[in-house]
Amino acid sequence: FNFPLNLVAHKVAPSIAAGCPFVLKPASKTPLSALLLGDILASDPLLPKGAFSIVPATRGAADALTTDDRFKLLSFTGSPAVGWKLKERA
Repeated sequence: FNFPLNLVAHKVAPSIAAGCPFVLKPASKTPLSALLLGDILASDPLLPKGAFSIVPATRGAADALTTDDRFKLLSFTGSPAVGWKLKERA
């Protein structure tokens, strides 16, 4: 459980497969695997520029991602208590 790259891959792969752009906020304690994946994806000539953003941020700074109306879907991995709080705000 909680393997950072595996968790990121399970979120990112469906977005890419569906052609949906995504913004990824990696876990604050384990951002390197998400950043490495971002480097790999950025070198893929089949992905258009702007197809994704990876935003390492603190929980407080990332709050804008939860409340921004431009985001139509929020996917979260973590505790149920935090998930329900995010759902209320989204």
